[in-house]
Amino acid sequence: MAMPMRQAKRRLAKIWFIGFAMLFSLFLALSIFSNRSPDEVQGLWSWFSPIVMPNLLLIVGVLVADAQRPDSAARETADESLLKLASRMSIGYLTVVTLTVLGGPFYSQGMSGLMAISKSWLGLLEGLNAALLGAFFVKTGDSQIPEAAPNAAASPSPQPAE
Repeated sequence: MAMPMRQAKRRLAKIWFIGFAMLFSLFLALSIFSNRSPDEVQGLWSWFSPIVMPNLLLIVGVLVADAQRPDSAARETADESLLKLASRMSIGYLTVVTLTVLGGPFYSQGMSGLMAISKSWLGLLEGLNAALLGAFFVKTGDSQIPEAAPNAAASPSPQPAE
């Protein structure tokens, strides 16, 4: 059976908000408990924000838009292959971000050096991930749960003009 689009969107949102919460907690701990200067802490947050916020804002925007149009959003069904791909890519992307942060102490040039070079691979992955999320979240129209037509037999078809 096809998964309702609203449920699929919530599943992706859950992946992103759990991933964000874990990364946010890690960054907060690095900011508070490490012996970093205020400039280094600012650098951490300046690196982190553009890596996760665009996708989170896309997800929040779509969920808010759906909440404002409950009838049509309730009938849509998800493209399951696109959902799987977007879910796996999101988990993979958030994992790579986490591994990048955790790898900072082991990198020869330290956390700031690793963050500087990581923008190259994270930028590529973020672009692919954003494209998948965008394609998934805006896909509408072709797949909808059929709705019973009220009084379909009672309303006559318009006659063409002669």
